[in-house]
Amino acid sequence: MNEELVEIGWWSGSDTYPKPAFYSFTYPQPKGIEKTKISPASARWDSQMGEFLLDYDDLRNAKNPDEDLLSFFESTYKAGAQCADWEPTLVGSGRPE
Repeated sequence: MNEELVEIGWWSGSDTYPKPAFYSFTYPQPKGIEKTKISPASARWDSQMGEFLLDYDDLRNAKNPDEDLLSFFESTYKAGAQCADWEPTLVGSGRPE
């Protein structure tokens, strides 16, 4: 890791965090990111892991899991980009125009 990045992915669990979850972190960790509001409401910052987590069981039991997962991806990416003070014009929707 020698560049700035936001990584989002799947965590199957380990001794450190024994539950399956989706995760998101920004590297290097920008100051204040842990205080950023993200969505869905069941997602949160985990200080031990140093990243945002959305537990799989919470997502599985959600009314609209697809929307909640996309919201987690988009809100944590946005939180990382804003807290790292990245150039706003470089942060797009990811959708072709």
